[in-house]
Amino acid sequence: MAIRVNELEAAAAFEQLDSPQQRYFPGEEAQAREVLNALSPLLGPSAGYPRLLELYAAGAALAAAGMDSAAIGGALRAQAPDLVSAEAAFDAGERIRELYERYPCPGGPGDADEEAARRKKRQHQVELREQIAREAAQERAEEQRQAQKEDRARAFRAGMRKGGRIAAFLALGAVLAAAVYLVIWQVIPGARYKKAEALLADGDRQGAYELFAGLGSFRDSAERSGAIRYAEASEALAAGDFDRARELFGTIPQYGDSAAMAHECVYRKALGLMESEDWDEAAELLDSVAAYRDSEALSRRCRGEKAYAKAAALREQGRLLDAARAFESMEPCRDSEERAAECYYLYARELLSAGDLHRAYELLTEKVVSRGAPYEDAGALAADAEYRYGQALFAEGRYSQAAQAFANTPDYEDAAVMAQESLYQQGLVLLDSGDWAEAERLFLGLDGYRDSAAQVQEARYRSALALLADKKYDQAMEIFTGLGSYKDSKTQVSECRYQYAADLLAAKKYDQAAEVFAELGSYKDSKTQASECRYQYAADLLAAKKYDQAAEVFAGLGSYKDSKTQVSECRYRYAADLVSEGKYTEAVPVFKALGKYGDSAEQWKSAMYRYVQGHKNNQDLTTFEYMKELKKAKYKDCVELYDDLYAWRATLGLYNAAADTSPATALSRRQTYLEIRWSITGGTPGEHINLKMYASWPGWYSSTVFKDIVTGDYYSGYWDDIDLSGKGTFTATLYNASTGAIIARVKLPIS
Repeated sequence: MAIRVNELEAAAAFEQLDSPQQRYFPGEEAQAREVLNALSPLLGPSAGYPRLLELYAAGAALAAAGMDSAAIGGALRAQAPDLVSAEAAFDAGERIRELYERYPCPGGPGDADEEAARRKKRQHQVELREQIAREAAQERAEEQRQAQKEDRARAFRAGMRKGGRIAAFLALGAVLAAAVYLVIWQVIPGARYKKAEALLADGDRQGAYELFAGLGSFRDSAERSGAIRYAEASEALAAGDFDRARELFGTIPQYGDSAAMAHECVYRKALGLMESEDWDEAAELLDSVAAYRDSEALSRRCRGEKAYAKAAALREQGRLLDAARAFESMEPCRDSEERAAECYYLYARELLSAGDLHRAYELLTEKVVSRGAPYEDAGALAADAEYRYGQALFAEGRYSQAAQAFANTPDYEDAAVMAQESLYQQGLVLLDSGDWAEAERLFLGLDGYRDSAAQVQEARYRSALALLADKKYDQAMEIFTGLGSYKDSKTQVSECRYQYAADLLAAKKYDQAAEVFAELGSYKDSKTQASECRYQYAADLLAAKKYDQAAEVFAGLGSYKDSKTQVSECRYRYAADLVSEGKYTEAVPVFKALGKYGDSAEQWKSAMYRYVQGHKNNQDLTTFEYMKELKKAKYKDCVELYDDLYAWRATLGLYNAAADTSPATALSRRQTYLEIRWSITGGTPGEHINLKMYASWPGWYSSTVFKDIVTGDYYSGYWDDIDLSGKGTFTATLYNASTGAIIARVKLPIS
């Protein structure tokens, strides 16, 4: 459906264009209306009429430059993709070219007569809008009066029909009330309204504005007051009094496009400040209306211009580095990027003169050459600076940094060769400092330069020696093995195993150590070390009191060191432990078997003696055997001990009655019963003895022989008619019949 734009809408949209845009509308409001009617069906009115006119102005500028319809449509789509679709782009370009051919631009935007004519036209438009608004308000007021009159008539007629006089009276009251209402709310305001119109006709806008504003919502008073303020604001804007115009537009923010026009006032003031290069205030104003038109972009431009001026001042002062950084850090403005490169270039030359070669190289490379700046000798200057920097580093022995410097300029003179030589020298330094892994990496990277291949082997060789010293035998052996016949690498493989076995020996892992030493064959003293492993193993067994195992291992070592002696030591300690455990009978034969080893002879006697001390029993065969040997050897007190232990002893007693359990201590001449009892101990195990009992008392005696008596035998005999009437002593004696030795004797008085 076609969209028709009226004259007022077109005029309002046209007024929002700035002067450079309005120059493409020589037909002014009429042309604007035609443009809107032509473009709205294609692009739609959703973006607003002012923006459609702005797009037309942009397209007309391209048409004036001779571009065809397709180019104009493409440019419009790039500028406003939200409005110009791909399908509508060509048609929009075609319509703009047609309209431009009908309304060609008649001259520059600065023509004074043209500007005056435009101001007159805008004043006419303002008056026209005021007139249309007044007529519309009068029509609405008249319609409202007619409607109220008809309502009152209907109410009166209805009252007469329904209520008679009372109803009529009430209706009359209602009419009177309506009349009062009409006077208060219509007649008086109407008079003020007419007065306001008269003041406006006489040119008293302020008075008219105050009356219209005081009438509030009466008729179109609000519209009329807004139109007056809008006209005053528009005149102030046209006269360049932007602050006043903004203030006036601000009092009527709801009227028409007043809010946008208030932004326009700030925008135009900012443009003026930009022309006078007052960038700070201009940017501040533009920031306050950042969303309006291209204010945000213009604000950035203001800041860019300010930064550009500051950077340019630094350049004039000779502060080249500060100027370069200032030009570089700012948002692109004018030729700021080229100026930054220029300042860096000149500063780099100063650095070259001061001998700061690497810094000059960095600046030229990063800030000038990389940007494609038009300084033909910048690349050569950078390469020469870095090459000389590499030479200086090389002379100082800083080979790694020198290699990097030469590598930065590989195509300059012999820089590539010098880079390799620097790395070679750095590799030698690393070899001497013990960083063999890094040295190997560097020499490998040299890919055959000089004797780098041999240096790779040397680095590995030294690395393996270090691993060997650190007891990392597996890693060292792997490297030595890989080196083949380089230097003594094969011997070092055996050395790794030898040291490994020595560590096993120190860790008391004798079996493993002995195995490795045995595998080494005749290398160094490996055979001796293998025997040492077994010797130490046996020594540990001995210390752990595993005497039989230790003796077996020592015996297997033959004449190595004192192994034979150690076999005897194992048996000696075994016997000593038996003694400590009280196992004397087991210890004695072991000590005896040792013969003259140490104090073994003394030890077996001591073991026998200790056994006897714990087994003083004349019937203990072991004690008897030990005592015979100890007596023969005259060991300690064993002669006396033997005689005492195997001497015959007896208990002998006289009893006055058979039931007595305790021997008598005296006899009576009147008693006729007397019992004699004895028991005997002693002798060697299984020894027999013949005893003789001889008893005597006054006037009588008795003698009896007892044969084959053994220790523990007991005898009891009695007289049941004994005559003890004589005064004197009763004596009883027990003799060894073979030797006559007295064994026991008892004497009791007879009273």
